[in-house]
Amino acid sequence: MTDLHSQNPTPPRDEGHGTRGRILEVALDLFSRHGFTASSMRHIAREVGVRESALYTHFKSKQEILDTLFDLYGPGSMSAMFDKLDRQELLDDPSRTLKRFLLSAVELWCSSGERKFMRLGLMESIRAEELLCNQAQTSIENVKKRMRDFFQRLVQEKRVIDAEPEFLLIQFMGPLFLMRHELTLFHYSDDSCARLKAFAENHVDFFFKNIMKNREISG
Repeated sequence: MTDLHSQNPTPPRDEGHGTRGRILEVALDLFSRHGFTASSMRHIAREVGVRESALYTHFKSKQEILDTLFDLYGPGSMSAMFDKLDRQELLDDPSRTLKRFLLSAVELWCSSGERKFMRLGLMESIRAEELLCNQAQTSIENVKKRMRDFFQRLVQEKRVIDAEPEFLLIQFMGPLFLMRHELTLFHYSDDSCARLKAFAENHVDFFFKNIMKNREISG
């Protein structure tokens, strides 16, 4: 994973990896405070402590910086995490597997970078900036489709109650969506992440307890 915590703003030429990480760190901070459009490459270079031309050694454009941040922190990261789940394990023990998935997701959501990226997404959506919104919508729709197909399979195999997969998807993701937005919009404290993890675990248990036909779930 790209190093986002380099403390040296002007490393030697052979420390390009650190410079790249510093560029991403600074760009994310500027984007989340001022918006993507209002943050220029010149502004990023000044905050990093390098010439503007040095940025182009690592990124072809400001858009490429945003694309990289999107893969690290945006919905694209959630899609990648879901793709790594063992499909058979997901079907055999959905409660346990999704609980692990959500706890990993919460760890990501609680990171400083993720919270900044979420603020950027909310800011750009309010400004109707299609650049980021379209990327986010595509990734979110990909995750929703995978989840919808998963619930469809459980319904078809009569392992859960007979309900529309879309309804099950909304019931499962809705409370988590609310909690994530609260994490982004309101004051973040030391116990915020712990509370969100506890909520995620309880939510998964409650959800599957109420949809599984045999009413038995794994912890």
